[in-house]
Amino acid sequence: MFKAAVLSFQLVLKLAEIQYEALSKSGDEKDLEKTHLVSQLEQMQKEFSQWRDGLLRRPLLHQSTLSYPSEIELWDAFFGLECTIERVTEQWLYSLETDLRKRITELQSDVQKIQVCCVESSAKAIAKSHRAVQTCFQDLCLSAIKSICQVGKEGDLLQALLSDPKFLHSSILSSIVVESAARFGEDTVTQLLNGQSAVHILLSQGDWNQWKVEEDACLVMQKCQSILGSLVISLCQGNIPLSHLQTVLKNRNNFQKIYKNCMKYGKLDNIPIDSEELLAQREKDLLALKEQRAHVDVLINMIGKISEMIQVPEISLLE
Repeated sequence: MFKAAVLSFQLVLKLAEIQYEALSKSGDEKDLEKTHLVSQLEQMQKEFSQWRDGLLRRPLLHQSTLSYPSEIELWDAFFGLECTIERVTEQWLYSLETDLRKRITELQSDVQKIQVCCVESSAKAIAKSHRAVQTCFQDLCLSAIKSICQVGKEGDLLQALLSDPKFLHSSILSSIVVESAARFGEDTVTQLLNGQSAVHILLSQGDWNQWKVEEDACLVMQKCQSILGSLVISLCQGNIPLSHLQTVLKNRNNFQKIYKNCMKYGKLDNIPIDSEELLAQREKDLLALKEQRAHVDVLINMIGKISEMIQVPEISLLE
């Protein structure tokens, strides 16, 4: 339906170009007519946009599929309209981009702004469309990824996307990994074990190398995989930092999940351990440490009470 309308409008633009060129050759006395012609074309563009909006009454997506199967092709055709009158072209492209971005932002959630770039019904069409169409979808997709990562829900997003990864583009997956890593900063142990971390999701589901990711995301994955190996070794040797041990014990199920998965796919240089038994032992060690600390605290308090009567030069060292 829209193809005939687009062809008709393209014909109008071509006729206007011929008329505009003829007026341009007639000198300055035809400037008023040229201005009037441009105004007429701009008014036609507005009416054409209103006609388009009348076609697209329903939301862009409905239950993860396009409400209008040919909508991406429609936008592509609109962006493909050609006109040599520079002012008309600039206004048309600006108006189109503004309207398309508004159309995408009207989706109910940030997840849908990402899904529209990953489901078969739209991903193929976007990939073949005008560069401006691709840019609009990509920009708003990346913005949505940042928003989801900032509220710590990237794990749920990634689980949903990996359930049907056929059209999950490497740039989208990479952005999720990188933005998720930024949320955790230097706390890579929490990043490894937090159930909403993109790294944790990928390390706990098969071989993460099966997913195509860009260089920056690949570096994040390799770094975290290396840290997991160091964490396992320090747990075995008993020299793990206290904060790391507490994080591991707090997320013991997640630790065991990624350890077993990475061992299964040969990602830990063959460090075989009984993870459940090892964590139980380290938990006992932690409890013993807490008891010793409590005893020392009691001793320091007792010494503090008598320090005014008795001089204890070693008190600072003891503390």
